[in-house]
Amino acid sequence: MINIVIVEDHTLFREGLKSLLENNPACKIVAEFSNGKEFVDAVLEINADLVLIDIEMPVMNGIQATFEAKMKNPDLRFIALSMYSEQRYYYEMIKAGVSGFVLKEATTDELDKAISDVMNNHSYFSPRLLQQVVLNIPQMEAKERIIKKLELTEREIDVLNLICKGMSNNEISESLFISVKTVETHKSRLLKKTGAKNSTGLILFAIKNKIIEL
Repeated sequence: MINIVIVEDHTLFREGLKSLLENNPACKIVAEFSNGKEFVDAVLEINADLVLIDIEMPVMNGIQATFEAKMKNPDLRFIALSMYSEQRYYYEMIKAGVSGFVLKEATTDELDKAISDVMNNHSYFSPRLLQQVVLNIPQMEAKERIIKKLELTEREIDVLNLICKGMSNNEISESLFISVKTVETHKSRLLKKTGAKNSTGLILFAIKNKIIEL
């Protein structure tokens, strides 16, 4: 059973989210809060595995709440409840410790997949959000200049491309005919070279700098 906390200031949306989660027998809602401060103040008293958290909230936003909650309980996992207009916060949320982004209008199936991926130590980024990021984030530097600057190898770019397609380490291993350990080594180097914190950060970095195209 996955114990879930909902942190969302809009009552109607919070109730709708609860209804979606009730359809998943693997999920149990253990607490809900209307702002980040209420959540952070109570985080040590809650037996939770996963937090679904809004980004923009009164009193304390999702960025600060995620950061402070992770400081208190590093094992907590977070999925941000996002709107298209909140793209400017994505990097901050990733740095704070978020592993997934789901649109507020997501279907039950997408929400279930996001929860499953994050609980299995993967990152999740709504495909529709990725498309929007592609359309709205301008090119910062030319692709070849970035690759040269970071000294990315051809194999690292191959791995990055497959990460951006949502593949797991095992799937990348099978696709490139290399061991899982080698995949993990390439991924570790990519994280170090790009400064990304996790797979979601790598995806955003790759899109922003047009290293890959979805």
